[in-house]
Amino acid sequence: MRDIAGRAVRMIGTVQDVTRRKHAEQALPDSEMRAIRIIECAPDAMLVTDRHGRIVQLNGRAEEAFGYARDELVGRAVELLVPETLRERHRRARDGLAAAVHQTLMGRRRSLVARHKDGREFPVELNLASIGSGEDAQVIVSVVDVSERRAMEAELTMHRDRLEELVVQRTGEQMRFVVRDTGIGMTAEQLSRLFEPFEQADSSTTRRFGGTGLGLAISRHLARLMGGEIGASSEPGVGSRFELSLRLPVCEAAPSGDPAGVPREKRRLEGLRVLSAEDIEANRLILEDPLQHEGARVDFVGNGRELLERVEACGGDAFDVVLMDVQMPVMDGLEATRRLTRMAPGLPVIGLTAHALAEEWQRCMAAGMVHHVGKPVDPDELVAAIVVHVPSWDGGAPASPRAKGEGGERPLAEGLVDWAALISRYPCRQEFLARLAASALDGLRDSVERLRSALESGDLDAVAFVAHGIKSVAGNLMAGEVQDLAARTDAALRKTQADGQALAAQLIDALERLMAELAKGPPAGYSSAASAARAAG
Repeated sequence: MRDIAGRAVRMIGTVQDVTRRKHAEQALPDSEMRAIRIIECAPDAMLVTDRHGRIVQLNGRAEEAFGYARDELVGRAVELLVPETLRERHRRARDGLAAAVHQTLMGRRRSLVARHKDGREFPVELNLASIGSGEDAQVIVSVVDVSERRAMEAELTMHRDRLEELVVQRTGEQMRFVVRDTGIGMTAEQLSRLFEPFEQADSSTTRRFGGTGLGLAISRHLARLMGGEIGASSEPGVGSRFELSLRLPVCEAAPSGDPAGVPREKRRLEGLRVLSAEDIEANRLILEDPLQHEGARVDFVGNGRELLERVEACGGDAFDVVLMDVQMPVMDGLEATRRLTRMAPGLPVIGLTAHALAEEWQRCMAAGMVHHVGKPVDPDELVAAIVVHVPSWDGGAPASPRAKGEGGERPLAEGLVDWAALISRYPCRQEFLARLAASALDGLRDSVERLRSALESGDLDAVAFVAHGIKSVAGNLMAGEVQDLAARTDAALRKTQADGQALAAQLIDALERLMAELAKGPPAGYSSAASAARAAG
């Protein structure tokens, strides 16, 4: 305060201790530097993104993994590192995780397909964790390229499947199994007593690993009881080679069911919950069969509206993936997908359609589907698509392959149905084929009535709709001539070509012949072909 002359006579002030704040400010750069060093030294590719999904930091491993320089990624959306077809779905999933950003641990080992700068796609596994909150929230992502592991798993599966095929093909012949190692090897003296009871090549083995020296003696005894032999050869410092020879005779099939105490092999879709929108019963059978074989549980609805009602009633978490027929009555698959992506944004949708045009694929993707499988559905393609596109689905090894029918010559290609091809696809599955034929018969009778009614009333759109559905049914029955005629009818009527109605009339005639053939069943050669399939499988 000042007096009249302007001189300072009193001073008023406040003092605040800012020691802790200053220490925090000084410590912040140090903690940030420590975090940067930790991320940079991490053995895996590491990314840090802000709450909007923009990359703010990465390490050298990430540059190597994705092929981008640091400056090319910082400030860019993380979707740059995802294939274009998956970016919108990834963005929706990221937004869903952002809603739970307060959770320190957001997810462990999420599976994803990543994209390299050169366009190459490769499988990765992610671990995500959040730090901070509000506008300062960030997500730390570790990325592991699992291409090599997946390739090794695929190779092991291939070798296992190949071995199973060889055993099947050579049943009754002498089989030889060989195991080699590159260990310390054995001397001739050690080999001479290797198969004797209570003998081990090296006495230190018992001290280090345990055991009694009975394993190989028992193995040789069992091999000889089975009419085979087991032997070994070795070279010190190089390794050893063990060989088992057996003759495997044809035996009776084992009873159905799993032996007590023996765990079932984990299949690729074990426990997966599938919701499928498909209005044609025969097509449902074709979808259900391979999915159940791989361990999935499948629920069906008849159209897009029913699917939305089911998801609304059960919740989006009740299902892992949706299979969506594109063309259905009441509500088509495209409209249903658009609504479903708003209702359950994290639920992947795989489209199923008889249209093979690129425009159809683009419409599916624009609606929110993650993949598109053509009809008639190839079971292996469908299962592979599900494994790739269901997030965090580790699945398991492929289910034991179903036997491939190999009856030598295939003389059953007479008529509209290629029975040889159908039997080859479903060998030793007479009951399933009977169900498929009965279901197709019911559906085709209804289709013929609808075609005739639509032609009489001049409703060409309805004729095209029915013809479109017949395409997939005929394809599933290996009735190529009918499938082609249905496709030409569908295309002609959609383009209002003059011959559309004439093609529809031809289609009705072909369907009448197809139904008569299905009602009669396969020709006489079916029994021999089925027997050949059983022998091969």
